[in-house]
Amino acid sequence: DRKKAVPLEVLKKHMYVGKCLAGQYFMLNNREDEDVLVHAACGIRYLLPGQKYPASVIKRLIHLLQFPSGRLAKILLGCFTDLIKIRDSVAKCLVEFGLLKQIQWLLKRYTDTSEYDIRLQCCELLAALTGELGCVAEVIDHDIIPLMVSLIFNDDIVRNKAMEVIKLSTQAGPKQLKHLVIELNLVKTLSNCFPLLKSYDSVLREIYNYYG
Repeated sequence: DRKKAVPLEVLKKHMYVGKCLAGQYFMLNNREDEDVLVHAACGIRYLLPGQKYPASVIKRLIHLLQFPSGRLAKILLGCFTDLIKIRDSVAKCLVEFGLLKQIQWLLKRYTDTSEYDIRLQCCELLAALTGELGCVAEVIDHDIIPLMVSLIFNDDIVRNKAMEVIKLSTQAGPKQLKHLVIELNLVKTLSNCFPLLKSYDSVLREIYNYYG
C-alpha cells in the first residue's frame, strides 16, 4: 500500500519540535549553569517523550543527576518517569546507561527532611522499574533494597512507597530472592517494621488496637 502523505501542518510541528530539542540538547551539553540546565531539562521533559531520542542525550540526562541541584534532579526524575510510561521499552536502556547507580547516589545525598520529594520521586521511579518493566533483578543487584529498608524505618513520608519497591522486588528469581532472604535477612527486618506501618494500614491498625 502507498504510504499516506504527512500533512504539511503536522510536518511543520515535527520540524519545530526537532529544532527546539536541538537547542535544548546544545544547552545540556555545553552549559554548567544551574538555571540554564533546569530550563533545558524542562523543555526536554515536555518534548522528548514523543520524539526519537539519541542515546547520547539519555546518557547526558542520567549523568546530570549528579549535578548539585535538587531542582534539576526533580525535573530529570520526572523526565525518566514520563519516558518509561510512554515507552516501556526504554527502561532497560536507562538501566544500562547507569540510572540505578545515580538513583542510589541521590538517595544517599538528599537525606534532609525538606528533600523528601526527591526521595519520593526516586522510589516512584524504582517502583515502576521493579514492577511491570521487569528490572527487578537489576534493582536488587544495585543494592537498592537496603536503602529502601532505611527509608521504611526513618522516613514517614516516603515509607509506603519504599515498601512498595520491596514488595515488588519479591518477584525476583531464585538467586535474587536468596540474596534478599539470607544475606539481607529481609523477612526479620520487615517484621521489625510492622509497628511503623500500623497508622497507614487499616488491618494492622485494628490488630494493634485489639491487642493493645
